[in-house]
Amino acid sequence: MTRNLIDNFCGKNLIKDIVDKNVQLGILLEKLYNDLIITTSSGLNIVKLMIISIIWHLYEEKNRKWCNILYDEVKILNEDGFNYTKLASLSNFNAFISE
Repeated sequence: MTRNLIDNFCGKNLIKDIVDKNVQLGILLEKLYNDLIITTSSGLNIVKLMIISIIWHLYEEKNRKWCNILYDEVKILNEDGFNYTKLASLSNFNAFISE
C-alpha cells in the first residue's frame, strides 16, 4: 500500500485525481504531510516538498491565493535555515532533491 501510494504520488497521479474529483484536498494533504515521511540524510522530509511542488504547479493559475498561503506559511527549513518551501514553490521537484 505504502509503495503504491508513493509511486502514485511521485507520478502526480494521486494529486491529479484528487483535484479532478474535487475531493477535500486539505484533509488528504494533511494526512500525507503527517503520516508519510521520506527523509533525506539531512532529515528533510521530501514528501512535504513534493506536496508543495505538485500543488503549486497544478494550482498556480487557478488557485493563486492558496499557493500564496503555502508559500508564506509552510516552512521547511534545513539546519542552515534555508526555506525549502519557497524553493519547492518556484522550482521543479526533481531539480533539487538530489543530495
